[in-house]
Amino acid sequence: MIKKVAFIGHRVQDMERAKQFYGDLLGLKKTAEHEGKWCEFDTPEENGVMLHEIAPHRAK
Repeated sequence: MIKKVAFIGHRVQDMERAKQFYGDLLGLKKTAEHEGKWCEFDTPEENGVMLHEIAPHRAK
């Protein structure tokens, strides 16, 4: 049984749009970013959410 999730990762095609969604719309705090290739956010409970940009042809 899973009792807690500390970190999740998502592959995204549009990093700017994803950052707006997680940061502006959901209100998560951005904690790290690397040259637009990946970005990390924390929830209020300090769970990590990582976004990793992939090329559109790799999305499927």
